[in-house]
Amino acid sequence: MTDLNGDRGDTNLYDLTAKQASGAALNLTGVSLWFTIKRNAWEADPGVVQKTVGSGINVTDAVNGLFTVTLDPNDTKDIEPGRYSWDCQVKETTGRVTTVDRGDFFLMPDYTRATT
Repeated sequence: MTDLNGDRGDTNLYDLTAKQASGAALNLTGVSLWFTIKRNAWEADPGVVQKTVGSGINVTDAVNGLFTVTLDPNDTKDIEPGRYSWDCQVKETTGRVTTVDRGDFFLMPDYTRATT
């Protein structure tokens, strides 16, 4: 489990690693990835925020399971600060689906809203 912090209305970057149950890196070549933040587990997708490869997720080193999730300012600017939950799910080329990490997501308030 990995807890993440973010600032509302900012660009937030998260460098994450997909691992197998054994702890070895999961090869991300050709996989689908979903990074999802929700208020609770029963909330329907896309939840509060959902990112996929090419739309907020960048695989930076497929063989070693490394990827970066980017939340843009518009993703969080209208969300109430507080505690949420997140997970990252992978669908491998074999069709196998696994959750590779999860945790709490703490969205911090912003005080400065100027962008120019």
